[in-house]
Amino acid sequence: METIDLSAVRRLYKDGVNIIEHLRRQLGTRLNTEQLVETSYDMQAGSYVTYVEQNPEACKPYQAEVARLLNSFIAAGDSVVDVGTGEMTTLAPVAQVSYHKVSHAYALDISLSRLLVGRQYVRDMLPTSVGGKIQPVVASLFRTPFADNSIDLLWTSHALEPNGGRELEALVELSRVCRKRLVLFEPSYENNSDAGRHRMDRLGYIRDIPGAVARIPGMELEQALRIETTENELNPTYAYVIRKTIAASPQPSTLHCPLSHGPLEPRNGCLYSRHSLLAYPVIEGIPVLRVEKGICASILDSEDRK
Repeated sequence: METIDLSAVRRLYKDGVNIIEHLRRQLGTRLNTEQLVETSYDMQAGSYVTYVEQNPEACKPYQAEVARLLNSFIAAGDSVVDVGTGEMTTLAPVAQVSYHKVSHAYALDISLSRLLVGRQYVRDMLPTSVGGKIQPVVASLFRTPFADNSIDLLWTSHALEPNGGRELEALVELSRVCRKRLVLFEPSYENNSDAGRHRMDRLGYIRDIPGAVARIPGMELEQALRIETTENELNPTYAYVIRKTIAASPQPSTLHCPLSHGPLEPRNGCLYSRHSLLAYPVIEGIPVLRVEKGICASILDSEDRK
């Protein structure tokens, strides 16, 4: 992993520089690596909540359309995960409509700063009976902290977007965890204009979700619906509804080690995996479940420890 001067990056962000493009040039890569995505979005922490609060009428149509569609797929007792939740500005209205009936609700993001902002936003916007169900977790969408077939519905809102070239990898991982459906609100390269495709290429965005789904055994694209309230005409949003067609033994909808997929045990200030022997920190109540953040701690599994 390359070392990035975060203080310098923050100064550039405040000057209006596109951080991902800047870092790609600096590090000589064409891909939006997880490190670049994390750095860029972390610098933006708070900006999405500010925008929604200052432009509520502009945001409500998209939020409402997403909430209505997801509600039609969420059944009582389901476990639900918002992958790449950001600051929970789309999650909050979805939860208001649907989360009173779910059993487990997780909000995953690669950025701790954005989750801290989002958690406060949810606390301000939702009653405790609904918002209190949502567990924020720092995690990678390429190594999610869940067992196989453990989550009824996983959904995204422009979370896969910056991961061009890794579409299949991301969908294979989400399919592993999925018990019933994936509902992905993501930009459509294939249904975009020439100008929009050029923009998506320049920014390193995803393409051909249907093609990636077709390569995954046991997953079927049920629908691809255009979202009418897309804010940017150069970035049209489609809802890709993907169903798991292979029945599998359901696993507990609890947090698991992102490396071993084994269960985690709460310890003093961390979550510990006896399978991988890694201890994952918990910061201000938010588990940090990224493999590279796990600390080798085999002594915690030792019966002889004094």
